[in-house]
Amino acid sequence: MDMATTQNGYVVEDGASLVKIDTNGRLEWTQAYPETEVRAWSVVQTGDGFALAGTDQNRIPLLIKTDEAGNMQWWMTYHETGTDDYCNMISLAYTADEGYAIAATVTPYYEAWSASLLLKIDSSGNLQWFKLYGVASDNNSAVTSIIQTRDGGFALAGATNINSSGGLDFWLLKTDAAGNLQWNKTYGGPEDEEAKSLFQTADGGYILAGYTTTYIWLVKTDSNGSLEWNQTFGGPDFNTCSSVIQTSDGGYALAGTQSSLFGVSRALLIKTDSRGSLEWNQTYDHATAFAISQATDGGYALAGSMSGNIWLIKTDAAGLIPEFPSSVILFALLSGTLIAGLARAVRAANTDRERLHLNPTPSQ
Repeated sequence: MDMATTQNGYVVEDGASLVKIDTNGRLEWTQAYPETEVRAWSVVQTGDGFALAGTDQNRIPLLIKTDEAGNMQWWMTYHETGTDDYCNMISLAYTADEGYAIAATVTPYYEAWSASLLLKIDSSGNLQWFKLYGVASDNNSAVTSIIQTRDGGFALAGATNINSSGGLDFWLLKTDAAGNLQWNKTYGGPEDEEAKSLFQTADGGYILAGYTTTYIWLVKTDSNGSLEWNQTFGGPDFNTCSSVIQTSDGGYALAGTQSSLFGVSRALLIKTDSRGSLEWNQTYDHATAFAISQATDGGYALAGSMSGNIWLIKTDAAGLIPEFPSSVILFALLSGTLIAGLARAVRAANTDRERLHLNPTPSQ
């Protein structure tokens, strides 16, 4: 599930459909795309509408372009990469040339390894080029988030077990505008760590958010990927993070989910200062959160699910819902399956690695 913020509301992707909600939480329209057989992962706003990325029934990368009302204008699948295998964890970026960049994880059929794929697509949906990263047998590499950087290149985040003694580690890759790898870094400890969201910060560095075995993990780097600081948040429950943004005050806001040993889920909103120190957090019962944006009034919008339905809330600047319960629960017209977790496989050489120790308890 993903969310795009517009000038007058929000567009939420729910597997095979788009739902438009205004700033007051009222449903404006819903569009589905059954002819594409899409399993969507990511949505972005374009200059004249929206774009939706996912995979088709054969797990081939797929891109849908719509107008401002969600009416489909065209759709394309991308077999030209020669990786007609199992693709998942699709992430989409709208680029400065009005084209698109798609990042995906590729797992060949009948193989025990995976690699990371970057496709560059023009404004009409034509494939311009593609690159593969982390291709080697018996290793594990996956990307879950992509952004276009201010220099016109791309940054991708995910997880890898390359040069790791403790399982998966956070993985950050930086490319030039043609997708040529400039550098890559890993960050991790003895547990598995999976980066799920990436944001370029005001100072030109990067903020990565994801989770370890039980904790949410926040990592800040400089523009070259060198570690500046890291913070962990959580407790005895299983905590995951799906989305991070830099806020207007220079701090960070994270959206995720807290799951208890008894199977109770709570959507989680965490606010930190510019060094990642916890300022406050809020939980919202019986929901999961997958995407976050900051509103012009300083509050936050979270999108997720509740009881199989689309769930959207708008909070104030402290994460409170002034007239609770005012969260919006929208029934999805088409069911979609959310895939969580990373494909496991692929060991690649020449990875520049940084080793660090995780904070054993949440940072305050």
